[in-house]
Amino acid sequence: MKKILVPVLALFLLLVPIHNLSAGTNQACHSQVTRLVFKSDRCRFISTSIKNCSPIIGIQRWTTTQLKTVKVHIYNNREGTWTQGPAKTITVPIQKTPQLIPAPTPKPVPVPAPTPVPVPKPEPKPAPAPSQETADFSAMQKEMLGYINAERASANVTPLTLDQKLCQGAYLKSRDMAVNGYFSHTSPTYGSPFDMMTSQGITYRMAGENIAKNISVKGAHTAFMNSPGHKANILNQGFGKVGLGFYQEGQYLYVTQWFTN
Repeated sequence: MKKILVPVLALFLLLVPIHNLSAGTNQACHSQVTRLVFKSDRCRFISTSIKNCSPIIGIQRWTTTQLKTVKVHIYNNREGTWTQGPAKTITVPIQKTPQLIPAPTPKPVPVPAPTPVPVPKPEPKPAPAPSQETADFSAMQKEMLGYINAERASANVTPLTLDQKLCQGAYLKSRDMAVNGYFSHTSPTYGSPFDMMTSQGITYRMAGENIAKNISVKGAHTAFMNSPGHKANILNQGFGKVGLGFYQEGQYLYVTQWFTN
């Protein structure tokens, strides 16, 4: 309240006509004391006494435009007696402590998630044809022997036994056909199959040969059984041993069957 009333005092001294103050001080300026009494709806305040008719008044700059109505009474003291003068109502500005308005909290800016870059799937490569190095010839021998003995069992003929020496000779015959590019019972390298058996140290009383060029073991067996001469060798009761030789060249499988007693 003091912060408000002190400036009000200064403002009042500016607003009150000079002749009013002069009228009270012309008679005995050295002995007159004047008080200003400010009244509002909340408080009453008596100003500091003004002596010797030479008050020092400071005016404060107001930074607000809000106004307040104040009632002012002038009291004169002449020779120890206070006399109330006329009351005046003035409007003065009210100083308020500025309220700090907090700055709004910035909203977080959503960061879009990066779109994943699709990784193209590699195109499946066609499976390469088995080569001579990757082909499992032992599995092929087992498969082919199963087909042969199943046919012999159906014809009530004793099964054949796989002979490793015959298998080695049959492999050389299949390889010779693939490498030298021919398909015949007579080899440009070894001659007839019987000459080749003899050169390999194979003895026999009966012998026979089946050859095929196919894409699978099953396909070769089917082709044999569809040929009367090849089928006769497979079901011949006089044979007791068989040699099976395979050689892979690209997609083709060279097959040789050697039969002996």
